[in-house]
Amino acid sequence: MITFEHISKKFPDGTEALKDINLHIEKGELLTLIGPSGCGKTTTMKMINRLIEPSGGQIHIDGKPISEQNPVELRRNIGYVIQQIGLLPHMTIAENIALIPNLKKWDKNKTEKRIDELLNLVGLEPSTFRSRYPLELSGGQQQRVGVIRALAAEPPIILMDEPFSALDPISREQLQDELVKLQKEIQKTIVFVTHDMDEAMKIADRIAIMKDGEILQLDTPDRLLRHPKNEFVRNFIGDERMAKGQTPSAVDLMIRKVATVKESRGLAEAFRFMKSEQVDSLVVTGPDQEYKGVVTIEHVQNHYDDDNKRIHDLIEKVEPILPGVLYPEIAKRFAEKEPISIPVVEAGKLVGLVTRSSMMRGLAGLEQHSYREEGALNE
Repeated sequence: MITFEHISKKFPDGTEALKDINLHIEKGELLTLIGPSGCGKTTTMKMINRLIEPSGGQIHIDGKPISEQNPVELRRNIGYVIQQIGLLPHMTIAENIALIPNLKKWDKNKTEKRIDELLNLVGLEPSTFRSRYPLELSGGQQQRVGVIRALAAEPPIILMDEPFSALDPISREQLQDELVKLQKEIQKTIVFVTHDMDEAMKIADRIAIMKDGEILQLDTPDRLLRHPKNEFVRNFIGDERMAKGQTPSAVDLMIRKVATVKESRGLAEAFRFMKSEQVDSLVVTGPDQEYKGVVTIEHVQNHYDDDNKRIHDLIEKVEPILPGVLYPEIAKRFAEKEPISIPVVEAGKLVGLVTRSSMMRGLAGLEQHSYREEGALNE
């Protein structure tokens, strides 16, 4: 989606802000740029919409160099949310949201429908908030409007420059939760600048830790906690978070050899396989091991006499988890939803299965491993 190739930036006063940045941001990914003040994170982000031009290298969006695109047109296709929000005080909330759609000459009915849709998306009742002015809203409400204004013209990319840092802790946490929920629905490519590691860990698919104009480590939150590249990264993350990073995740607790069945199979075949494997459910997968759902022995037995039924007719959509999901979240899922098992999926493909038994065995194994290590250190 967005590719940085050997990007450097040197300002007229001689300050070298970026040094040979190479970075690829996937479509639909929420990437966080974080680091100490002056590390180059905001400069990196502002190069995507050409608010800052590089001194060297090239940036591509969908394979096309942005240096060859009209900056104004480029920016109209990239949402931008800043800390100061930037709502125009003399315009109503509806007029603020409609800014870019109007510049792009959208049909009025389409724009009006989009305004209502977006306000509903962030829990602001259109009939109440459309005609209000920014100063009539709380800080958290204004920032919600700032976020959806960036979404108004349906841009594929959204840049967010410390958008929640000026809010009180409660409003900030609420907006972080809303952003995570919103991203699941809209699947935009988001580049998010922050100075708060807890915020980055909470919202990001991947985190780029920067220092002195360089990316020191680019990784998922879980891998950063488990495998910091050097002492700076370790110290920047902090000992408390590192300790939390030792909490076992799905990849530590799952079964890797999973009993699976293709959705086109018949019920008799599935039932026989369940009996031979001594399992009471099968994970349904596609031709390339992509996860489809789960089928239980109870459902197979209930429909066994129907010759027209196939596995795809009985699939239950059990929500899968990613390999990095931590034990407390897995235990909570078992307690609240009481599934037989929880599939573990990466890039849409089945990689394992967590059952109550495998979870307890995994925890016991990790505790035993920790005990051995402690014993070895004490010898």
